[in-house]
Formats: sequence, C-alpha cells, structure tokens
Amino acid sequence: MKVIIRRNEITIEEIATHITAELLTKQLSELLETRERKVTFFYEGGPGPLNKGMIIKIRLSKELGDSDLVAVKKFFEVRRIPTKVIV
Repeated sequence: MKVIIRRNEITIEEIATHITAELLTKQLSELLETRERKVTFFYEGGPGPLNKGMIIKIRLSKELGDSDLVAVKKFFEVRRIPTKVIV
C-alpha cells in the first residue's frame, strides 16, 4: 500500500482487502471531516491476487492546512504505510 497526499486530495493505492479499505475510510473520515470541510470517497479497482488492489481517492471540499498535512502524514506513518506529500 502507498499514499499520495495533496492539499485537496488523498490517494491510497494497492489496498489488498475490502476490510482494510473500510477501516481506512472510517478512520480518515473521522480525522478529516469538519463543518467547513466535506470529504468525498471514490473507489476504483478490486482486491485480489491478480489485481494491484483497490484505490481510494479522497476529495476534500477545503484544502488541508500545514498542520492537517502533518497529521494525515503521521496517520499513515504510524501504520507503516509509505507516504508522499505533494504540495
């Protein structure tokens, strides 16, 4: 699994199972959603040995600030998921 974080979009690639995708979606929704910021999830692909896994694209209605970027990056680093931030 790998993650690319931008100010208005987060992409999680190569997710192996639906359970992992559901867990990440729930936790990120709790972390990112505020009164001012709405979160929309888009799912692509499917898990399995023949595929590269699922992709979740998370679009944000309001850009992430610097402290939000650090928090989201730390969220993935704690889970040992390679993370790249593109500002």
